[in-house]
Amino acid sequence: MEDLNTETNFQEAQKEFKREVAINTARPIIYKVAIALFIIFDVVLVGLLIFVTVGYLVLGQFNDRTSTAELVQNLSSIHLSAQSKSASSLLIEDVSVVSAGDAYDFVVELRNQNTDWFAKFDYVFSSSAGETEVYHGFILPQETRSFISLSQEFSSQPHSVEFVVSNLQWSRIDGHEISDVKAWYLQHSNFVVSDTTHGTIKVGNKNVVSSTFTIQNNTPFSYWSAPFILLLKRNGVVVGINQFSVAGFENNETRSIQVNWFGDAPSSGDLVILPAIDYLDNDVYMSASSSTEVDIRD
Repeated sequence: MEDLNTETNFQEAQKEFKREVAINTARPIIYKVAIALFIIFDVVLVGLLIFVTVGYLVLGQFNDRTSTAELVQNLSSIHLSAQSKSASSLLIEDVSVVSAGDAYDFVVELRNQNTDWFAKFDYVFSSSAGETEVYHGFILPQETRSFISLSQEFSSQPHSVEFVVSNLQWSRIDGHEISDVKAWYLQHSNFVVSDTTHGTIKVGNKNVVSSTFTIQNNTPFSYWSAPFILLLKRNGVVVGINQFSVAGFENNETRSIQVNWFGDAPSSGDLVILPAIDYLDNDVYMSASSSTEVDIRD
């Protein structure tokens, strides 16, 4: 009986020994396998990170550019849409000042770059010596127009002169009434100037600077009183400013005009004659003209 128990204990001890040996033998292998799996996991993780990063830099950048281009296109469309529903600012050139004896004359050129918007406003010429009286002005679509102020007296010579606009009101021409604004404007402003002379003439005992020329009304319209601005230039610089009106100026009519200058006006230079008619005002026409509807907005 004792031998049987001894043999049983020996077998159990032998099994326990083999188990311990197996565990101790497999432990380094398991450790190495775990390290290998960890390394493989790290490599896969790093590879995935590199793949995502490269994919974003290549494909994502392309998508970003596409999105940016679409955004710019949308913004451009919005800008064009807004621009078509609102007027752009007037472009104002530098003011020219001419001494006229004891007074001063002012002129400035404005450009309306809008294709179907015209403007009405009040304006003054403001300088270091003070402000001129207030005038009412207007400018038609795509028009370049000069604005003047004559015989303004100040206690000192004006410097730093600015053209100041107030009470600006934009109005839009109805495209159903005038489909081609440029052609409409050319038709209404078709005045031809010829035979211009400028120099000194004798008036009584005085020598007076005088300009003469002819104007032909080639428009299909007759005007009750057609105002014009007369500029005298030397080498492109304004040295004289004047104005005149042609009363009862009928279509296809040619008028001989003489304008006398007073003060210290130069006796030589190039004449520039500019119509200053508000063609949208039906009251300026001697006969009925085609009415024009406007969309008035602030």
